[in-house]
Amino acid sequence: LSAAEELGQTSAHAGHAALLLDRKVAEVTTLKAEVEGEGATANWTLMSGLELATESTQQLSAKAKGAVALVNLTVARVGGPILVRAYAKFQDIFEPFGNQSAGVHAVCGLEPIPGEAYAAMAADEPATCADRCLSLSSGVQSCGAFNYQYKDGLATCQLLTAEGLVQPEISMAVPIFEVSSSKVTTMGLTSLACYAKKGFMAGHKKGPLGVQVVREVSA
Repeated sequence: LSAAEELGQTSAHAGHAALLLDRKVAEVTTLKAEVEGEGATANWTLMSGLELATESTQQLSAKAKGAVALVNLTVARVGGPILVRAYAKFQDIFEPFGNQSAGVHAVCGLEPIPGEAYAAMAADEPATCADRCLSLSSGVQSCGAFNYQYKDGLATCQLLTAEGLVQPEISMAVPIFEVSSSKVTTMGLTSLACYAKKGFMAGHKKGPLGVQVVREVSA
């Protein structure tokens, strides 16, 4: 979850900048009250301290604004499709692996597309990632499937290429890890799944693709 970690680090930096600004504002407020209290008799040291504190506040304010802007940019970048829209015909185009109604979830072992991992605070809606996957339908880095997770309000997904297929028998197959519902609960996840394009599964150049369970993971 590197995208989520990056967002967390950026937010922490912005929070620290805001804390420093709050402290400096409090210092300026105190010094200003002292200067006003002494009036014309305020000494040079006190006046100089107020001037320096005010200048420092302006600098910290600029840094805090920059940190907030960086958070907004990071949110937009790592959130990607999750913050945009959900594909309306998601279930018509994509199929989930595993059998969630029977307590079996799946994670695909295909190779990820570089730079196509996203995370955002959003509703538990995998169709948002489907829209991005559909937009990458050609070229070497075309999207054939995506892994999806949801935990504590954070939705994450990783888009996957067709690379990494296995051939257990005559037909090629998508390698998956089957994860039990008890394990999903232990990890604190609300959702865990892999969704593949139906066209990708049926239209591979070497024939329809199957699914190969490479490992079962349970609590």
